[in-house]
Amino acid sequence: MRQRERTLVPSKRFLIQYITLTGRLALLRMTALQLLDLSGCSIRHNLLRRYVSILANLFDKEAKSLNGTHKSHVHSRFEAQILAAFKPEVNVTHLPVYLRRIREISHDTIVSFKSARHKIVYYEDIVKYPGQVLGIQKFLGVIPRKLTSHHVKIHTQPLSKQIQNWLEVYEMLKGTEFEGFLGDK
Repeated sequence: MRQRERTLVPSKRFLIQYITLTGRLALLRMTALQLLDLSGCSIRHNLLRRYVSILANLFDKEAKSLNGTHKSHVHSRFEAQILAAFKPEVNVTHLPVYLRRIREISHDTIVSFKSARHKIVYYEDIVKYPGQVLGIQKFLGVIPRKLTSHHVKIHTQPLSKQIQNWLEVYEMLKGTEFEGFLGDK
C-alpha cells in the first residue's frame, strides 16, 4: 500500500467522526465529498447510551483509571470492568436540549450526504449483527474478509445501572420524545 493510501483511511475515519460529533457540515460537506469521496458515517440509535459513553470517557481522560493512562477502548474484561465502574451523574436540566441537538446533528449529517452515494450504519446494529460488516465492505468496494476485534465492550449493563441519578433521568425523559432511550432494546 502506498503512503497516500495508508494516510487516507485514518483521515476518512477522523473526518467522519469529526463531522458526526461537531455538526460542522456546512464548512466540510463539499471538501469531504470532493477530496475524499466520502461514502458513509456511523450513527447511534440510543443517544442517551452514547451520552453516558461520552461522560465516562471524559471522566477517564482526567482520572486515568488504568495504571495512570486514559483508554477509551480496552482489550480485557478486567479493564472494561474498571472503566464501567464509573457511573456519571447526568445533568437532567439540559438533557432534553442535548439529545435534541445530537438528533439534529445526526439528521443534518444524513441530509448533507443525500447527494452522495452513502449507506447509513448504526453502531448498535453492527455490534448486534456482525454479519452486516460483509455488506458494508461490499458497499465500500473493498474485498470482503472476516474482520476480528479484540475490543471489549465497556458499557454492557442496562442504563439504569450505569447512571448515578437514574431516577431523575427517567422522570425527565418519561413521556417525552426521548422516552424510547430509557429502554435497552
